[in-house]
Amino acid sequence: FQILNTTFVFVAITFIIIMFSQNSIEMEKKLVDYNARIRKMASTDPLTQLFNRRFALEHIDQLSKQINSQVDMFNIAIGDIDFFKKVNDTYGHEAGDEVLKKVADVLGNFMKKRGIVARWGGEEFLLVFEGINGDEAAVALEELRSAISKLKILYEDHVITVTMTFGVEEY
Repeated sequence: FQILNTTFVFVAITFIIIMFSQNSIEMEKKLVDYNARIRKMASTDPLTQLFNRRFALEHIDQLSKQINSQVDMFNIAIGDIDFFKKVNDTYGHEAGDEVLKKVADVLGNFMKKRGIVARWGGEEFLLVFEGINGDEAAVALEELRSAISKLKILYEDHVITVTMTFGVEEY
């Protein structure tokens, strides 16, 4: 009877431990997922889905600390959609949002293997080119400027075109 009782208690305790560890593992997995979503929300602009200003500043700070050890150089460029207020005034703010999203798509795709792009504010975007010099960044920005000027943004029954102006500085 003693052996049977001890075995039963051991099996019951083992079962309870397994149940609690399963719950703990599930809760930990949910917490990790939740933290990842919070981190993404904290570093992403909700309209354009690009990185936000806070993330860009942190990224630049990290790059500047790594200079000469892992990163040779980087370039910071800022781009502004020309006469964006006119888009909002003529077609409405929803059209302006559509323009921002389409321009952000072009910028994001262009910067995929070159560095990062972030929405700096309003219609301004910050681009960080990594591992290239200022002349190469200027050539890349001219290519980007040309691509954006060819962009046709459909909004309701209107075709909206925009241009951008960029400035760049080598770090």
